Amino acid sequence: MQLNIYIISHPIIEIMMNKIIYSQSNNIQKYYKKIGLLMVYEVLRKWMKIQTIYIKQINQIKELCILNTKESYVIITNLVESYPMITDIDDLLPSINIQHINQPIDPIKLQNSYILQKINNTSKILIFELFLNNYEIIKLLNYLLLKKNIKTSQIKILCITCNHKILEKLGQMHPKLNIYTTKIITNE
Repeated sequence: MQLNIYIISHPIIEIMMNKIIYSQSNNIQKYYKKIGLLMVYEVLRKWMKIQTIYIKQINQIKELCILNTKESYVIITNLVESYPMITDIDDLLPSINIQHINQPIDPIKLQNSYILQKINNTSKILIFELFLNNYEIIKLLNYLLLKKNIKTSQIKILCITCNHKILEKLGQMHPKLNIYTTKIITNE
């Protein structure tokens, strides 16, 4: 397995994960919302490219930072599961496209998806799974990499937890993938 696996171990994320795991209250949605925003931030902070524009005015120069207009960002996720975690994503990336995907993954529905049809070689794709614990992700990756000819460097996978066996299979098939998670679970 040669995957690039990044364990997100930011103290704030770890504290919120504990609150989610051990909480008995109804505030879990609030924690999911915050942890989703923080995790997406961790993935995007080195991936996003900004351009600085200088506007000369009469008495001063204004500096504006904007996203690179040649790049587009897409989150592919099952909104039924992940909606609480990505509700505020547009605060980080106002122009992001979010594509809902059901499981089991249906290749025909993938081909008919408006957002997935617009993906090109400048698109940056974040596949967001709460728990990476089944092999359906491989169908999605095969579609993106083989049918859409997307490069592995354009794709990142983000999940709260991931299964070790799934990671092994992904490592055999797509060894250059980048995966961000808070925890790897081994099933003995």
